Amino acid sequence: MRPIICPTDFSVLSSAAARYAADMCAVLGAKLCLVHVCPLPVTVAEVPIPPYPFDHTISEAEHMITELKEKLLHHTKEAIEIETEVRMGFLMTELADYCKQQQPYAVVMGAENAKGLERLVAGASTFTAITKLPWPVIVVPEDAVFSGIKKIALACDLKDVVETIPEKQIVALVKAFHAELHVLHIGGDAGSFTPGSVAESGLLQEMLDQVDPVYHFIEGDDVEQTIVAFLDKHSFDMLFVFPKHHNLFTRIFQHSRSKRLVLQSHIPVAALHEN
Repeated sequence: MRPIICPTDFSVLSSAAARYAADMCAVLGAKLCLVHVCPLPVTVAEVPIPPYPFDHTISEAEHMITELKEKLLHHTKEAIEIETEVRMGFLMTELADYCKQQQPYAVVMGAENAKGLERLVAGASTFTAITKLPWPVIVVPEDAVFSGIKKIALACDLKDVVETIPEKQIVALVKAFHAELHVLHIGGDAGSFTPGSVAESGLLQEMLDQVDPVYHFIEGDDVEQTIVAFLDKHSFDMLFVFPKHHNLFTRIFQHSRSKRLVLQSHIPVAALHEN
């Protein structure tokens, strides 16, 4: 089993994501890799700075990541292996490089609430990871508690499924958790479910027949509200989305209200990448 990587800045939010990742590792039998990137001061490129402030920053980060490791080992009753990594540089550059070295099963990051997510997206950290990293990125709400993944929802616009749906990733994740897979397609009304969408659902059924998905063609004018209401009503544990060529993901995170709705559902969102 490949490792799960969890970037941390030692905040309450990232520590909660680390606990979620640790519990997931215990179920999957995977190693947890904690990574912290100490940011470079903007002045580095302009004015030389003595090396000792960096040494202090790295030493402090190593102490804090070791404390987090010990807490997670205690939390999991030492059921998992934990590796730590402290680097200095730009977060996404270093995270991408570390992922290339580790080839992770997934990257787990935190999403506290709408306000917090807006802050992270504005800073490009979470949103960049979701859209740029070629590995699954699982965004975890602060109060999400891992208790197994029994029901997974896959939000799909049923367009070009053969070219864009990462069926191997989906099948592997569903099988790993022994979960049910439910495919959600939202339409404005009954007439919006065209012969094309029905044909695409047939192709998707063939691609995913190993995990026998259940299909839900749901009427609703507001895609985001309809998805969240359905997830809450039927007690799903995770939502799969596809951020690159599927505009559904962009629509979910386009407006502050939509961000709040997604995060209020308390369901981790796994961003997968197409074939």
